[in-house]
Amino acid sequence: MKAAAYAATKNLYPDLMPSIKALMKNSDVEKIYLVIEDDDVGYWLPPECEIINVRDQKWFSRKSPNYESPWTHMVLIRAVYYELFPKLDRILSIDADAFVLEDISHLWDLNMDRYFLAAVRETSELDSAEFHYYNVGVMMQNLDLLRHSGRGEEVKRTLQKRKWKYPEQDAFNAVCSGGILRLPQEYNAGRGTAPYGRAVIRHFMGEQKTYRTTEIYHRFLEMPWSEVRP
Repeated sequence: MKAAAYAATKNLYPDLMPSIKALMKNSDVEKIYLVIEDDDVGYWLPPECEIINVRDQKWFSRKSPNYESPWTHMVLIRAVYYELFPKLDRILSIDADAFVLEDISHLWDLNMDRYFLAAVRETSELDSAEFHYYNVGVMMQNLDLLRHSGRGEEVKRTLQKRKWKYPEQDAFNAVCSGGILRLPQEYNAGRGTAPYGRAVIRHFMGEQKTYRTTEIYHRFLEMPWSEVRP
């Protein structure tokens, strides 16, 4: 099954709708999981969407080093998708401020037998010739390999043991180094990853204060559901 997941706090619920519309419009995704802390987001959703309430999650305690961070504890949940979705082999994890602009159906068919995840490499001070650093705002997780190799457990453990600046992103990069399939930059085009010229997926990373005013945001926000999946 071609599945995707968003992990979001309450302040991001309104932004899920345009991002979901963009994803459904430009892929043949079959199931979209909204991993949130409520039983609904406050508006109608198509049948392809399913809400998973993780308010009572047991993976990360409030005392764990990364629970209190500018990115909120919900980013940590992305590190345990291999447990949360035990019947899935892979899942597209995507941020609410990422908008799919061209067909990405082929991403679920990538050959990832040797890779824990697929993502776009950052052009930041964290990236070097010796250590390739990836942005996980858009990532295809190989849940089967994370599950059976023990790397998923290792990612979870490191998030519980030490504090990271970019919690789940840093942990995935540290634990899965050498096992990340590099996607072309246009699959996560945004500040820190690629020029904005051509974007298959436009990610408004670092632009939270302005992206709600952009043409892309309003195009999908105002798009009727009948045009998303006729």
